[in-house]
Formats: sequence, C-alpha cells, structure tokens
Amino acid sequence: FFMLGLGFMLLETKSITSFALLFGSTVTVVSIVIAAILSSVLLANFIIHRWYMESVVVPYLLIFASLIALYFLPLSLFIGLSWTAKLAVSLLLISAPIFFASFVFGISFSGSERMDVDMGSNLFGAVVGGMSEYLSMAMGFNGLYAVSLVAYAVAFIIDMKGKRA
Repeated sequence: FFMLGLGFMLLETKSITSFALLFGSTVTVVSIVIAAILSSVLLANFIIHRWYMESVVVPYLLIFASLIALYFLPLSLFIGLSWTAKLAVSLLLISAPIFFASFVFGISFSGSERMDVDMGSNLFGAVVGGMSEYLSMAMGFNGLYAVSLVAYAVAFIIDMKGKRA
C-alpha cells in the first residue's frame, strides 16, 4: 500500500501539470483536475462494489500500458487542438492511469485484513510521493511517469507474491 500511495501521488502531480499545460495554470483548472481525480476514484469504487472484482492483474496491466504510452507521448501534440478535443484527450489519456490505479487500490483494500495499517502505509507512501515530486526538477515532469511505473511495478510484484503492496 506504501507503493500504491507513492505512485498515486506522482500521478496526481503529473495530471495537474499536464492539465495546466493544456488549459492554463489557474485555480479553476486545478480544482477541475482534483474533482476529476476524486470522481474517477468514486466511479472505480462504485464499479468494484457493483460488480464484485477480485483480481488486480488487469488493472495493473492497464496502468503499465497507460504509463508507458503517456511517457512516450508528447503533450505538445495536443496544444493546438480545440478546447473540447483537449478535454477529450485529457480525460481519456491523462486520467487513465489514475482510474486504473483506483481499481487496484479499491480491490486490494477491500481484501485487506489490517485496514488501519494498510491505510497508514498508503498515506505514508503518498507523503513520500509528495516529496518525490521534486524529482521532476532532475528528470522532467515526464520522468514522474517512470517513477510511478516503478512504484506500481514493485506493488504488483509484492501483490503477486501474496502480500499486500
């Protein structure tokens, strides 16, 4: 859960910077991004609750695929698009890893035997992820996708060994 928190915080940061690049860096844009993140978490939890999901393998694979695609896809391709086209690209591409990460967390947390410890580990991971945002100064903001990918890969390996990430 530590790694899930770390990876998720980096995804949040990268989403905010990507949306700011495409739509401008305003309080409104940041508010919309945060609302979109919370909405995707809520939607993922609703889907998990409605259609009981047990396996995290597919969401992890979708996280990996979306992070790799976003790492190699320059946002400059979308700057000249219309506002609605940029919004569609943002919702489909930039928000995808967050949506899939919400599935991983929701499924993993629903099977938790020590929710207090797992939530604490997740929050501590988010704090470390928040501090790791400074890596963007050395690696660039796109490098946050690589660090997030590593965090989710470690979580996946631990999860597949029967432990909780």
